[in-house]
Amino acid sequence: MFANRGLMRSGGALVAAAVVAVLAGFLATNCNGEDEPAAPAATATEATTAASTSTATAAAPTGSATAVGTPATTATAAATATAAATATPTPTPNGPVILSVTRGGKLMKAWSLADLEKAVAFSTVMLDGDDQNGPLLTAVLASSGVTEWTKATAIGFGESRSFEIEVDFAASQVNGTWIFDVTNRGTLKLAGENLDRAKWVRDVKELRVE
Repeated sequence: MFANRGLMRSGGALVAAAVVAVLAGFLATNCNGEDEPAAPAATATEATTAASTSTATAAAPTGSATAVGTPATTATAAATATAAATATPTPTPNGPVILSVTRGGKLMKAWSLADLEKAVAFSTVMLDGDDQNGPLLTAVLASSGVTEWTKATAIGFGESRSFEIEVDFAASQVNGTWIFDVTNRGTLKLAGENLDRAKWVRDVKELRVE
């Protein structure tokens, strides 16, 4: 009887030991909450590389700025502005324009009677028995910026002023008697010693030179 009790105590101890061993193994296996081993910590080199990459990414701009203008464009704009600022403006005629001097389609000078009287000396020339008073043709051309020319065309009206005419003449024909006579109506009449009276141009409005 006593022997059976001893065996029973020994068996109970073995069972208890087995249970403790099982529990210890279970706890050891699940102490991290996962069956897989924990990932190794990052090395110092990897941490330094990651920090450098993060810093470079933060410093890099998200977009490049657009240039306001290329050097060539800026220089061209500056040159244009300088030319516009230094260009000599065309004077506004002081009164109604009675004569336009042109060359190659470009206006050289627009004259009012008041401007002519102020800028060009008046002369008196006797032509065909009548006094012609006004600025000489050569003086008007010079004051209009025309110093060299070979031929010209005067545009105005004929003797009866009922039709428009264009009279061509060469520079070699012109002498000191060619004059713009100022009429009583405040217009100009082109006359000259070696220009037939029938070709005198009344109410001259344009003088084209070449």
